[in-house]
Amino acid sequence: MKNTLKYIGLLMVGLVLFSCYKDKLPEKKTDDVIIDVPEGVSFQTDIQPIFTQNCINCHKAGSTAPDLTSGVSYAAITSGGFVVASNADGSELYNRLNGVGGALMPTSGALPADKIALVKQWINEGALNN
Repeated sequence: MKNTLKYIGLLMVGLVLFSCYKDKLPEKKTDDVIIDVPEGVSFQTDIQPIFTQNCINCHKAGSTAPDLTSGVSYAAITSGGFVVASNADGSELYNRLNGVGGALMPTSGALPADKIALVKQWINEGALNN
């Protein structure tokens, strides 16, 4: 009788232990986020305003390179090697906006995903001065 009670007790403990589990929620990946970016991103209309609003506090004449102020930013990023036309993943500008290959820019915190997507699209479209 004692052995039977032991077996029943062990069976009950086993059932309780194996019936308890925690569902793990799937991790959110930023790659899964789809951002609708229009074709034909314009440097002057779409990209320069991002620089003006988020970057020129540090990236201006006489300060940290590249100079991202209006009128000189395009030459600074294209001739300075910060952008590889048609290759966002190979461009330091795009990588720094994602914190890859160096400190995240801007240092105050990441830009919204839609702004980063605009920069990526502009670079992949050939990084034109339009």
